[in-house]
Amino acid sequence: MGEPINRLAVYVNQLEKFRRSGPSRIFVQTVIHGPFHNGLSNRSSWIQRTVRVLKDDLDPTSLGIAIALFFGVRNGMGEGDFFSLIIALYMIYTPLKKISVIQNKIKVLEAPIGRLESILNIKSTITSPINPKPAPSHFNGEITFKNIHFEYEKGKNILNDVNISIPFKETVGLVGESGAGKSTFANLLLRLYDPIQGSISLGGVDIREFDIKELRDLISYVPQSPILFNQTILENIRIGNLEAKDKDVIEAAKLANAHEFISKMTDGYQTTISERGSSLSGGQRQRISIARAFLKDAPILILDEATSALDYKADKEIKESLKNLCKGRTALIITHRVSSLEDTSKRIVFKNGKILGYGKHEELLSSCIHYKEIVEKPIELA
Repeated sequence: MGEPINRLAVYVNQLEKFRRSGPSRIFVQTVIHGPFHNGLSNRSSWIQRTVRVLKDDLDPTSLGIAIALFFGVRNGMGEGDFFSLIIALYMIYTPLKKISVIQNKIKVLEAPIGRLESILNIKSTITSPINPKPAPSHFNGEITFKNIHFEYEKGKNILNDVNISIPFKETVGLVGESGAGKSTFANLLLRLYDPIQGSISLGGVDIREFDIKELRDLISYVPQSPILFNQTILENIRIGNLEAKDKDVIEAAKLANAHEFISKMTDGYQTTISERGSSLSGGQRQRISIARAFLKDAPILILDEATSALDYKADKEIKESLKNLCKGRTALIITHRVSSLEDTSKRIVFKNGKILGYGKHEELLSSCIHYKEIVEKPIELA
């Protein structure tokens, strides 16, 4: 047994190094040291003792391995081969268990991944023309909606025969009841949808003749619920212009009245925020979104219920930011708070997909009954 013991010493030393994560101390001492160091010469007795220890010390999977080894040794496997094999089996045991866990997770994720894949593979019906016209780098023309009809479902008109022209640098408020068509009006300008009839033009050119990316580069959009990412505040603002330098990002934050609260954070602009910005207040999230719009500096601005989710104090705090943002550009402000439209030059009144009035506040009070009802008895708008 001298030579087998010498060969076995190598395997024992290797087992000692990983026994904390592999077989237990009882297993090492009883199965490995026992038969050779204590002079156990009866192979059958040793095998039976090994399996008994494995049965008490290991889980069912390892017990299966022990049984396989039992028959291997019984049919002539030498001690060296036995320990070479058991070391190999224990080394691959944990990775195999991990593979099993991963496989189960993949099974669970198959359905949602399939749904996500089907969405990603949907071909957009809104496409750029083969030979698009170049969008103006500095747009300074009118926005014109001509004979616009639109429906999400066949037979259910959302916008019906909409005709209106908005001059450059005009700040216009969109008012009306929920479902009146205000947000759809803005979505058509962004070309998230195309009208089923009529045309929308910028400076006399149908927006369908522009490349979609170039068209949307002309528009800044501030939604009701800003989309923030699990990145630093600096990078979240930079989404407005990916080529912007750090100093430009900071300047945009100052214009949005966001610099003060950002500077008070532990890491300032390098502070990483949680997904969707849940670690920030509603007003802080909205000011980051406004800072993006300042950084993008597009000639057309859409504020879609940008303050509706804020309390009175937060609304008041960012009101000055929005006022500054609207300067020097064409702005469309969708809101359910008529008081938020006091800085608008004109207002568009929507009802059931139609425009009932367009003009200044005083003009609409005398010419549009529906607008007067909204002002005198505020209704739920959206």
